[in-house]
Amino acid sequence: MRLLVASRWNSWKGYATLINAWGSVGLNKSLTVLGGPPPSGESTDVPALVSQLPNAEAVCIVGQVDDIGAYIDQADIVIIPSDAPEPFGLVAIEAFARGRPVIASNGGGLAKIVDHGRTGWLFEMRDHRQLAQIIDELTIPEVTSAGKNARSSYEMDYTEAVFIDRIEKVLTKTNVRRPKRRALRCNSR
Repeated sequence: MRLLVASRWNSWKGYATLINAWGSVGLNKSLTVLGGPPPSGESTDVPALVSQLPNAEAVCIVGQVDDIGAYIDQADIVIIPSDAPEPFGLVAIEAFARGRPVIASNGGGLAKIVDHGRTGWLFEMRDHRQLAQIIDELTIPEVTSAGKNARSSYEMDYTEAVFIDRIEKVLTKTNVRRPKRRALRCNSR
């Protein structure tokens, strides 16, 4: 089973939680790490943490990439192990769009996006034991089913058409009208 984590290596993004969990995960799983240290602020030294793992050979640190799409496509599951609540969780939506379930910390926007046991799995923030247990106990059929549900969730809740429809309903409810476009006039001299 192939797992992926993709974000800046900010101190609050949960890399220490994930790496602690990974140290007790079974041998039939691999982890790909995308991202890099933030341009400013506190960061986590992910390569140093990984180097201390007993199963470090199961972790591939790719670093910063321009597009994570191909990496999501190659993964079975995307992990978002944040130690602080994420305001929204764009990576989760990107995973859902590609039919991948998400394992995420239970806080902020992620708790509203991931439907535990249906589109992915939630664990309590900073609880590396609970995260390790979830990773270890997952089966391919569970992951496949959750991936299908994740894609359905994306289609029902997160496509561009859905957002446009929601915005139009809000505008209609509040009697806000779209401004009329005025024709540009040129003054000739």
